[in-house]
Amino acid sequence: MVFAAMAGSVAPAADALQSPLSLLNAPVDHTLAVHPSDALSQLIRLTHARRNLVAAQLPFGGVDRSALARIDTQQHQLLQALLDGTPALEKADLRALQAEWDALAIASAHPSADAAALFARHTRLIDRQIELRSRVAPYGG
Repeated sequence: MVFAAMAGSVAPAADALQSPLSLLNAPVDHTLAVHPSDALSQLIRLTHARRNLVAAQLPFGGVDRSALARIDTQQHQLLQALLDGTPALEKADLRALQAEWDALAIASAHPSADAAALFARHTRLIDRQIELRSRVAPYGG
């Protein structure tokens, strides 16, 4: 009986660990046919996925570099599309987001990186992305 209760909690935990990887299989449209606030929402989801992947794997010896590379590639493409085609956004804000993302990518590459510190840095980046999205949302998103 106790085992059955414990087994029921394992599946949701496994789903939580797999969910960042499910984003990698979803097609991402970087043409910005959607409003910039929707594109920023995609960016926030990618940052969540990256944060969760690093948090789940780093304490156990490292992170799946190919999964991180796919997330990083999607992020770079999406952010470039925002930079190229979105007059409603301040380019300086987008470049600052890119710089923070790049710094996180470098920090995550070290096997001895502090997982808790990286989680906090990813969370701060998500907060900045949400703040930027809230400034764009009144313009139609």
